[in-house]
Amino acid sequence: MLKWIGHQVEQFKHLFKSDIEIEGSIISNQTNGSNDIKILSSINSDDFCTIATTTNGATTITTVDDDAASAHFEVAADGDITLDAAGQIKLEPASGNNILLDGTIVIDEGVITGATSITSTTFIGTWFTGASPKIFSNQIKLIPSDFMANDDGGNENFGVGFVETAGGNYGMRTAGDAVKLFAFTSIPEGMKATDVIIYAKDAYGVEVFEAQINATTMTSLGTGFAKTSINITDTASTLRNFLVIQVNTTVVTDRVYGGLVTIAAQD
Repeated sequence: MLKWIGHQVEQFKHLFKSDIEIEGSIISNQTNGSNDIKILSSINSDDFCTIATTTNGATTITTVDDDAASAHFEVAADGDITLDAAGQIKLEPASGNNILLDGTIVIDEGVITGATSITSTTFIGTWFTGASPKIFSNQIKLIPSDFMANDDGGNENFGVGFVETAGGNYGMRTAGDAVKLFAFTSIPEGMKATDVIIYAKDAYGVEVFEAQINATTMTSLGTGFAKTSINITDTASTLRNFLVIQVNTTVVTDRVYGGLVTIAAQD
């Protein structure tokens, strides 16, 4: 064992001008705050790396480039690299920089870009995406453009009018007394729809269906009334399915404002 204490290190290092081979341990016992090991560049002694250990064994490896900020730190392992921490593993790039994974995925201030696929059999937490502005947290917003009228009013009563004046007339209206409103929305991949609420002037009857883009039938998932949340049969997203929400408006003075579909991770 070779034990270096304080100034003895400075005296010792001048005795050797070539490689030193040591069998056993090296113990450096410096005052807290000082460097235990300092490795200098042979080209510029002001470029160096230090290893310092202080209270509780806290250890810092520091690299210094005297002229710029190019004292990069690389671990070139001939095998795996394992970070086995008793606490958090923190990756904290300086402001204006980012974390690069696999040369493709960039993480910058909480935003992830470059990922072409994210797969999970069990999703934990709040699902959201910036891909659709209609999705907020775990809910899909139904806005006026998601609604259309059915053909119950005949060939002359198609379309949905939107009354922008605040008050009792505000909202979507049908073109005829017999016309019903239908909203359509897709369920995001990996998610399931669990609840639906329609916001409207009054408590009109509501029924929720599952439909397919390649079929002509619809399956009822639940019924209820506007202004109250409807717990539907949990319906997982598939390549071809979507939700159809029927609002039983009966007269042209009925008004519908929009709605929400609650989603959750598939089991």
